[in-house]
Amino acid sequence: MHGVEYVLDLCELLIKTYPVDTLAFWDDTMGTKRDRLMKICEGMLKRGISKKIKWYAALRADQVDLELLRTMKQANCFNVAFGIESGSDRVLKLLRKGISVEQNRAACAQVKEAGLALGVSIIVGTPGETLDDVRQTLDFCRGIDCDSIGCGRFRPLPGSPSYKELKAQGLINPSDVDWRTLGNFSLDEGPCYADMSAKAFRAVMKEVRDECWHMNRKKFIQNNTASHPEIVELYYGRKRPPPSGYLRVVKECVRLVTPPIVADGIWRLRKVLRP
Repeated sequence: MHGVEYVLDLCELLIKTYPVDTLAFWDDTMGTKRDRLMKICEGMLKRGISKKIKWYAALRADQVDLELLRTMKQANCFNVAFGIESGSDRVLKLLRKGISVEQNRAACAQVKEAGLALGVSIIVGTPGETLDDVRQTLDFCRGIDCDSIGCGRFRPLPGSPSYKELKAQGLINPSDVDWRTLGNFSLDEGPCYADMSAKAFRAVMKEVRDECWHMNRKKFIQNNTASHPEIVELYYGRKRPPPSGYLRVVKECVRLVTPPIVADGIWRLRKVLRP
């Protein structure tokens, strides 16, 4: 883990070297050491970094409190993301998440109370997950007023406990593992490990993707209509834009830092360009 001064030096180097106005901290979780994160925020304020860039980060729900979140806000953090994974306590236990649904709910409420945008990500298809569990997850997402949702299919990573268990059950053939498709943020075709038929799994994946799309769409329009009406119209207007239009939207959304919208824009663009 990099030291506080090194992180601050890197921020200043990026600001001086490139025309950046936004930084993303892509640690799996930036809140592992609370004191370190507080010192980074204090250093940003002291060095004037917070006046030159905005930033966002991912944390765990059991790592946040109002004091920390408000300090992050003062240091010009504008978005905090949680991997809530599921709205079912049973599935969270299956995932060995170590966090409850109520902990996730409370942390999400604190993010909004601190005046920060809230991003969450969910997983579909955990071994043992049922249709009811998936519906609980969607209900949870509807109730937390999040600004963006990322969704992905469960993928057991080689070497993980889940991978070893599924391999022992004969559900995974190591020779079939394609490292190019092991990223979690995808709902494309693949094995069904959940407690449902493959047909039901495909149907619920489509339901989740559509529901997340509509929730993201609603929030994107709500948050950007006043400041970026041309982008909203281009992306959600009735007329179908040319591929170059989608490219412009993706580029602008990268600047606005709306990952789910960017991901969907790329997905749409591939469909438009695919023969």
